[in-house]
Amino acid sequence: MRRAATYGDRVALVDGDRSLTYSQLDRRSSQFGRLLQSQGAKAGDRVAVFVSNRLEFFEVVIGAWRAGMITVLVNHRLTAKELKYQMADTAAAAIVHSPDLAQFAQQANTSGVPMVTFDAHYESVLAEQPDAPLAVEVDADHPIVLAYTSGTTGKPKGAMQTHSNWHWQLAAALLSTNITSDDRILVAGPLPYIGRALAFSALYRGAPIHILGKFEPVDVLEAIQQHRITATSMVPTMIYMIEELIESEQYDLSSLRTVWYGGAPISPGRLSRLLEIFGPIFVESYGQTEAPSIAFLDREDHVPGSPRLSSVGRPAIGMEISIRDESNQEVAPTVIGELCVRGGIVGAGYWNDAEKTARTIVDGWLHTGDIGYIDEAGYIFIADRRIDMILTGGHNVYPREVEDCISALPAVAEVSVVGVRDEIWGERVTAVLRVKAGATLTERDIDAFCRTHLSGYKIPRAYHFTLQPLPKSANGKVLAREVRVMMEGVEA
Repeated sequence: MRRAATYGDRVALVDGDRSLTYSQLDRRSSQFGRLLQSQGAKAGDRVAVFVSNRLEFFEVVIGAWRAGMITVLVNHRLTAKELKYQMADTAAAAIVHSPDLAQFAQQANTSGVPMVTFDAHYESVLAEQPDAPLAVEVDADHPIVLAYTSGTTGKPKGAMQTHSNWHWQLAAALLSTNITSDDRILVAGPLPYIGRALAFSALYRGAPIHILGKFEPVDVLEAIQQHRITATSMVPTMIYMIEELIESEQYDLSSLRTVWYGGAPISPGRLSRLLEIFGPIFVESYGQTEAPSIAFLDREDHVPGSPRLSSVGRPAIGMEISIRDESNQEVAPTVIGELCVRGGIVGAGYWNDAEKTARTIVDGWLHTGDIGYIDEAGYIFIADRRIDMILTGGHNVYPREVEDCISALPAVAEVSVVGVRDEIWGERVTAVLRVKAGATLTERDIDAFCRTHLSGYKIPRAYHFTLQPLPKSANGKVLAREVRVMMEGVEA
């Protein structure tokens, strides 16, 4: 970790009453890499990481990378079947877990590989390892992370990110956020999925990172106020929870200058309200597991009422964008087609699956499966996922457009629009929504609002209200497929 030579005694990580300086993180990550080596793991091996939000996450991941190993960041919400599949696919040589995820990690260890945990013996075992800097030489295209897709089109796929990809991601993050050593970063979402790029950008710049064990809106607001946090990363669901809380409570958030969000869109209407509450502090990152940072919508583009709030921004550094039709031919600006991307952030394909890699990355272009267009100024607009498009009465309906419309109603906490099978229409546009606590909203209210903003065939034919949060992925994105199954069960 070259930053240790520059920032040595500066605080790198704060986790409650524990902290590490840059020099300590440098030493401990080298020792951890050697600990993995002493367990029999070697360069190129996969290391399954079952670690919740705590400072050890960084020494584990950096240590594995320094030893030339590939980290597999495991989602602890996986079912037993999904976990078994991923562990078999990666053939991990070691498992690292925090105490709170011990049962889950043990369930995953069907092959009896070595396990490392942060128990009473961890510090003494780590101290036994040589503390000289560790740096196993690997090529720039050597994988560094395996991140599994959500499996919307079949079994989850292990998307490979290389050392080169990771450097491009950090460059893009640094340019979009302008993080400096004077910043103070807050990590509140699950580190394997939310805020990892922002956190490592902070380490690159020598800024301190404050870690919360889990996301609780009150804890986040108190941490921002107490530690004068300047930057954090959230998914929209987290932002909405913060928004609801500050409507009734007073907190000093004046230090906050950057909220990096992604994983799911925020409707233009709601984003305009958030800007009025928080000010121009938002930066949107658009990407997917195969290419985590494709585009950014910068702070200066976050203007209340601006049509660019419907955009995901412009391409990240080193990224090229092409909109293709069904014949894989590039189309003109403003014409809708599939978004294809090429550049340093695009990963190396799928682990153990050359066939799917060849179908998804064609002549260097990643076919994202997202439908959208580019305007004359180079801003990217996403209509929806191809697989989520609703075909009703011969018309194509993009759920995001309908969701954006309904989300503009202040009483709406969250909404998902899906197609439910219908004998007459093929699919029926159906909205499932949760209303904010204390708010009142009727089907008639929503329908009247939609009729003033949407074409007739796009208006939902059914509305379902729920008191429970909508099902979400690990990165906070509403899982339309689960909502769809839920609705088909209701209407069966």
